[in-house]
Amino acid sequence: MDFALDASTLVSFKYLSTLDLNFYDRHQNNLLDHILGICGEKLSTLIYNVCADYRSVVDCHNIIAKKCPNLISLTFIGDYENAAHLDQESDSTLLRRTSEFQPHPKLEE
Repeated sequence: MDFALDASTLVSFKYLSTLDLNFYDRHQNNLLDHILGICGEKLSTLIYNVCADYRSVVDCHNIIAKKCPNLISLTFIGDYENAAHLDQESDSTLLRRTSEFQPHPKLEE
């Protein structure tokens, strides 16, 4: 069953700093990208639950890295391995730190 979510109302939450998303039953990277495109810069805390192919999980990390530059806390729960893709292959698609791109510079150790 496909559904659409109008996440545009998130922009009206002036003090939104924490978001807990549960995509555990059905991940949709395009929806994650849409939601974080609207409010990701406001977030200092993101809790993300997802069950998906590891390659999709890597894509989620890339989306979060691009859309949430002010995160202090990131909790990423769930994934599973797909034997068709080696973890090392998927890891190689993670965005790397460069002088122009510093994902999650404020995350607490």
